[in-house]
Amino acid sequence: MGVIVASSGFRQDTDDGWLEMGNDTMLVASRQTGRYFLRSLLIADGSIEGA
Repeated sequence: MGVIVASSGFRQDTDDGWLEMGNDTMLVASRQTGRYFLRSLLIADGSIEGA
């Protein structure tokens, strides 16, 4: 099982099954289970985690 995440500049039509990820969001995927989720990089005060 693989995970594909596209960046800007690549054609990403919703008709092809692409979903838009918001800014400051990362995709976390498990190679063992195939489960995935989206995680915000923003902290409650609006700053970016790890910055």
